[in-house]
Amino acid sequence: MRSTHLTTAPARRRATSLRRVAAAALPLALAVAVLPAPAGATVATDARAVAPAVVPAATADSRPGSTRTLALAASAGDPRVATRTASGSRFYLAAVTWDAGAAADLDVRIRVRTASGWSPWATLAAEDDHAPDAVAGARSAEKRARSGQPSDERPGRAGTEPYVTAAADAVQVRVHGDGPLPRGLRLETVDPGIAAPDAAAGGTEPTSAYVTDAQAAGPTVGAATTSGATTAASQPQRLVPQRPAILSRAAWGAQESMRGNYGEDVWYGEIKGGFVHHTAGSNSYSAAEVPAIIRSIYRYHVVSRGWDDIGYNFLVDRFGRIWEGAYGGVGRPVVGAHTKSYNSSSFAMSAIGDFTSVVPSSKVLDAYSALFAWKLGLSGVWDAQGTSHYTYPGSRDQRTIAGHRDTKATACPGQMLYDRLGTIRSGAARRLAAVPARLTLDGPSTAVAGRPTTLTAQWVRGGIPVDGKVNLQRRSGSSWVHVRQLTVTGGLATADVTPTRSTAYRLRASSSTRPVNVALDGSPGTSNTLSTSVRATTGTPSLRLDGAAVARVGDRVELAIVWRAPGGLVDGRVNLQRRSGSSWVHVRQLAVVDGRATTTLTPGGSHGYRLRASSATWPRDVPLAHPRGTSNTYSVTVYPRASAPFA
Repeated sequence: MRSTHLTTAPARRRATSLRRVAAAALPLALAVAVLPAPAGATVATDARAVAPAVVPAATADSRPGSTRTLALAASAGDPRVATRTASGSRFYLAAVTWDAGAAADLDVRIRVRTASGWSPWATLAAEDDHAPDAVAGARSAEKRARSGQPSDERPGRAGTEPYVTAAADAVQVRVHGDGPLPRGLRLETVDPGIAAPDAAAGGTEPTSAYVTDAQAAGPTVGAATTSGATTAASQPQRLVPQRPAILSRAAWGAQESMRGNYGEDVWYGEIKGGFVHHTAGSNSYSAAEVPAIIRSIYRYHVVSRGWDDIGYNFLVDRFGRIWEGAYGGVGRPVVGAHTKSYNSSSFAMSAIGDFTSVVPSSKVLDAYSALFAWKLGLSGVWDAQGTSHYTYPGSRDQRTIAGHRDTKATACPGQMLYDRLGTIRSGAARRLAAVPARLTLDGPSTAVAGRPTTLTAQWVRGGIPVDGKVNLQRRSGSSWVHVRQLTVTGGLATADVTPTRSTAYRLRASSSTRPVNVALDGSPGTSNTLSTSVRATTGTPSLRLDGAAVARVGDRVELAIVWRAPGGLVDGRVNLQRRSGSSWVHVRQLAVVDGRATTTLTPGGSHGYRLRASSATWPRDVPLAHPRGTSNTYSVTVYPRASAPFA
């Protein structure tokens, strides 16, 4: 599998954008401010009721976004300090950037003015760890070669994490370095513009704890068809946790042509785990402002930083609504630019806001648990409480669900959110544990007394084979007796049995070694019942009906008929019957030639079937009356199609 990362946008597009936004710069004035003491922890709440997946329509004609770039020069008195104030232009994001490759050990403080007044001063960390991985340079070099740029040109820019805010019209920034300030230092503010109205529909509550991944990979709320999307028909049929409602890129007004990988292949990796982030910035935004905030982050990552796309795979607002981030399909392992050295083997969701001292709401934590359970289940990662093994250069093993700060020294995702990773893990683990494994037993429904017959055990969970041990049991009256223990490897095991009389078999789960959290008790740990009819090896007449012991609703099941008499194989006609309560109803009549016939049926549920002899043309004196003219009873167990593990 090709495994790489989001890379820099084409330099030609970026240079054009920067020339356009630089012309919009306004006169600036110096500002000095005092940093306030840290605030106490508070809980993010909002008195207004917010639907979990409803997108506010735009209230004006659409207008493209823009980036305002403002040079930051060292002060005359101290070459290590730069301060600026800018006002008069509306924006939702502010950040400081500088030339890529320039040494920078900076302390950046910022505050913005919104309708509520000036915000407290906040620290912006240098974002060298929110970035594409080093291997992404190969793709960037290919782009530069195609466009005729020098191979050593570095089109991307270094920068701080963005300060995300409700609509603001003024910003103050103070930059202090341990040494001379880096080259190309500038303040950037992002106006996301106004997106065209989007007819996104609201999400729905899950109707069950788990679904097939084909159902789970259904349309994103408000999504338009894209080349990066996969259809449900292309997905394997397996059980995964219920997918939460996810608002699409179209719902937040993504301008797809701005992507650095627009018109090119989307890069995919694999999923070993997920990372929890926060965007930093304001927590006081309204529900209607969220699409503009996401467009601002998108524009900052692509235009200001030179990445291919918004770095996060998903975002969640303070109201608990989940939004699609990087392009390529929410159900696929899209390589993002969120956690350097881990991007190709993980996904990330960022909570919009700053959770350093603000406690995330239960809706935010539930959104994390639901999304992470679904994404991990799709990838066959079933231990939300476990550890994932990462191998990319610069990476190390991490908890399956980890915080950004676990990978290097950073405050992200904020202390209050980081302290609640255990809540997210346990919530995801509960959802994963709700997905049952399927234990099935198959074999012939008829056997000859004294002759071995082979039974096959299959154990699967979410499309992942289960390894472990199961106990084969035989019915004895109204109870079950132990026959032997089987070792299941790769989801399969076989056993030879030699029945002497008609009986029934089943499996009971004993232990599992992988994946984790496989239910062993009750219905999930018990297989279907396989009934085996045993016939003697004498010359008495026999009419036999056989077929698959288990099937899915809608499957066509082939039945095999064998009719023998002491005089040889029988030619004649038999009636196929289905049990209905305490009686039998006619299904169809079949012609038997040379003692054999086949037919197919599509059982709508679990039923029993038998044959009754109707007439015989060869040999002579074939018994037609009951019981010698009646076959064994063949039973088929039918499972719902969405929950069958044997596709």
